Amino acid sequence: MKKYRDDERLLAIELSNEPGWKRSSRKFVEAMAKMLTHYRGSVPLTMGSTSLANNTDYLDWGLDILQFHYNFAQTPALFRRVLEQAALTKSRQGKQVWLSEWQRVRPGEGFFADVTGEARYPDYSSLAPLIHEANIGNFFWSLMLRPASELHFRRQGVVNGLFHEDGAVWNLDDARTIKAMSGDPEYDGTERKEYPDWMTEMEESTIPRTGPRPR
Repeated sequence: MKKYRDDERLLAIELSNEPGWKRSSRKFVEAMAKMLTHYRGSVPLTMGSTSLANNTDYLDWGLDILQFHYNFAQTPALFRRVLEQAALTKSRQGKQVWLSEWQRVRPGEGFFADVTGEARYPDYSSLAPLIHEANIGNFFWSLMLRPASELHFRRQGVVNGLFHEDGAVWNLDDARTIKAMSGDPEYDGTERKEYPDWMTEMEESTIPRTGPRPR
């Protein structure tokens, strides 16, 4: 904090990401919040959370920016409702609210529902227009193509992200709808809906191959 609290390169300082609510975790992050707010500078403080509701405690701890994650919405209507709640929270609390993880509309009951077919792949265009309309600060997950973080999804071939390492994109519609959030929807690039070779070659991988085998 002493080194970075006034660093103008930083948009914010994040205390923790999804700390959970086990007694030990809560005790730790609350103590860390006291330390960070004691040494606070000009850079706002925040914490990643799984829902807007978590931020009630974070406000009491003196954090400046509210974050929430909503990666997979069952329907656009449900997603729009959450965005409306975020806008209302922003107005009532007088603080910035960021949607700091989002990915796509995905059917299924619960976060860990099995995923098959096209639901395994990125579809930012299913949510980006709604976020743009709501005017909520946001960060999509993720810029570079990568296997899903959760092993449950990784084994089912779920991939996240936009760009291949060579600059091609998984989905041109996604690239254009994300760029349109800046006011300019024009994007010319190469689309390649293939798993990167390094992803299918991971040890004990059960991910189906979509592209040619490496030479």
